Amino acid sequence: AGFIFWSAPTILNVEFDQVGTLILVEFNQQTNRGNMAVTDDDCALVLDADFIAKLGTPSRCVWTSDWDLSVHLGPDATVVPGDTIQLLGNITSSNGLSPFSTATATILTPLSPLIPDIFAMGTPVVDRCTDVTVESFSTSARGLTYEWGSDTPAIDSQLIGYTGSTPTFTVDEQDVVHAVYVQGRDFFDEYSDIAVFEFMKLSDAAPQISFFPATTSTFADEDVIIQAIAVFSACPVPKESLSFSWKQVRDSDTDPVIDASLLTGTSSQLALLSGNLEAGKTYKVAAVISMSSDSSKTSESTHVITVKQRPLKAKISGGSAKEASSLKSLFLDGTASRDPDVAADADQGLAYKWACKVKD
Repeated sequence: AGFIFWSAPTILNVEFDQVGTLILVEFNQQTNRGNMAVTDDDCALVLDADFIAKLGTPSRCVWTSDWDLSVHLGPDATVVPGDTIQLLGNITSSNGLSPFSTATATILTPLSPLIPDIFAMGTPVVDRCTDVTVESFSTSARGLTYEWGSDTPAIDSQLIGYTGSTPTFTVDEQDVVHAVYVQGRDFFDEYSDIAVFEFMKLSDAAPQISFFPATTSTFADEDVIIQAIAVFSACPVPKESLSFSWKQVRDSDTDPVIDASLLTGTSSQLALLSGNLEAGKTYKVAAVISMSSDSSKTSESTHVITVKQRPLKAKISGGSAKEASSLKSLFLDGTASRDPDVAADADQGLAYKWACKVKD
């Protein structure tokens, strides 16, 4: 008597998404989804424990169809292209006829990874008794490796070999402008453009400004609260009362604009309520402090606000599966798709691209 052997599912393709926050796994056939319910997202149900340890916390595994598994990475993920994904051994074919799959596959770099943007920030005016600290911030979902340098030889020698995001160094030459530059490399081995930060080391003892949080990463529908903190000089000078003001810093006319009426406060705290910043844009605001006894003596520092974009939500009306006849036309409706950063009753501004794969 004859028999039918149904092979176990294998991994057809596995790669990172463009920004490195997801691993997209495509199977060669419809699966039983590891018997995961729609509400299940525990990666321990389908992936090997040693591999899960590289995914960061929290990680989630979500089936988008019987063919496709999306692995959502935590912010401390260490998995990189070239690592091997390992199935746990409880995924079978959707009809249950195949053996369990313990397939492995090498994770690939996306075809078009996003190039990381970086910014170099610090206090543009530093007093004579204070070391200089520069901070680099990135839009990358994962930490970058940095390369620092300076046109000032005495500074450059202190930066050589430093790969972190926040170097601190000494500067002896006063009342001149110094430049520090930095370039970032992400875990896809993609390099950012070079960011430059300029500052002056003064012979006067001026207060410095720090921020809490140091940078802001938010969504358009969230409030932003920034606290400016004045740090008096390390020099032995009298401490005076200070006044605060805020302004936007725009490097070019194409930079997004913050409504000037939102920056009129004189408090050390700046509040920007939800809906005032545009998703996918980066803003810079500066806090300016001046001495109450002499308003001509000022210091300022710049704070970066990155407004993230939530992923678009593609949706086909009628669910993820549909039975159709070869004798009738098939109509698919994607108008329920939306941009989470746009109001549900507003024009979503979406463009659609359709694709078809023959799986059997």
